[in-house]
Amino acid sequence: MNCHSNKRKVCVRAAAILTVLCASACGGARHDDFQGAHAGTGWRGEGGTWQVVDGRYAHTREKTDGGAAYAVSPFPIADGTIAVRATATQHNRVNGGGCFGIAKYMDADNWYAVRYGSYGAVAVVVHAGGKRRIISTGYHFRPKRDQTYDARILIKGSRLLVCLDKRAIAVVEGLPVFDGPTYAGLFALSACAFDDVQVSKELLPE
Repeated sequence: MNCHSNKRKVCVRAAAILTVLCASACGGARHDDFQGAHAGTGWRGEGGTWQVVDGRYAHTREKTDGGAAYAVSPFPIADGTIAVRATATQHNRVNGGGCFGIAKYMDADNWYAVRYGSYGAVAVVVHAGGKRRIISTGYHFRPKRDQTYDARILIKGSRLLVCLDKRAIAVVEGLPVFDGPTYAGLFALSACAFDDVQVSKELLPE
């Protein structure tokens, strides 16, 4: 979030408000902590290898065919918040680091995902109408192997607030608003694991 000098106070205040949103609890959230007999019920993998391992929902190996690996939850979301606790458990040989991500999914041709760590950065991968593009957030990040991070995205129409470890790191605009039911999901390029996924109606302010 870059600030011009004559707008610095306004920008700093806005950044503080957004960071509070990133740090707040998800009120009324639906969540899966992948514990117990019904852990992972309703999830489906769409590419890659996904399974519940030791109380975490894990993508268990590197994605080597150039495609994305994502998993779709049973939790619908249009506008709202998706929050996860995620760990990069292996580094990707292609991009030189670990990667995990959060997705909003309609179908195989219509989804987007915030990927944390691929090529040492945080970016948004967008698939809409079968076309792909990548939006840079300008934020550099390489997750440490086996370290757990709190990541969150807040969605409002075509706008997205991206959070990492309870800090606002970017606001992204111009995202597609899909015309069908959409669900919270996860994204991976290398082996990673998710301890908890929460979906709530907490909104990004206008």
